[in-house]
Amino acid sequence: IISRPEAEDMLNTGSAGSFLIRISEKIKGYVLSFRSEDGYKHFMIDASCNSYSFLGVDQLQHATLADLVAYHKAYHGHFFLNISELFQYTKGSPI
Repeated sequence: IISRPEAEDMLNTGSAGSFLIRISEKIKGYVLSFRSEDGYKHFMIDASCNSYSFLGVDQLQHATLADLVAYHKAYHGHFFLNISELFQYTKGSPI
């Protein structure tokens, strides 16, 4: 479990576009924490019904977390790191 402030500390050394996926400290589920040029953004991920999507109305469902990130990188220009860096951090330490 990684808190929001811990995620921001980890992302502080990266450039805009850096991100990590973490287990939320407040609810059961995942959060994508993202460093933008304006600061940090945190997106809740719905991992129900054997699929993954960002929480919200009419969100596309993806088979894996990697598929979710790849889709948003390709179609929305978000998350500029390589997909191989998706799980760069776990439990507050670099892998």
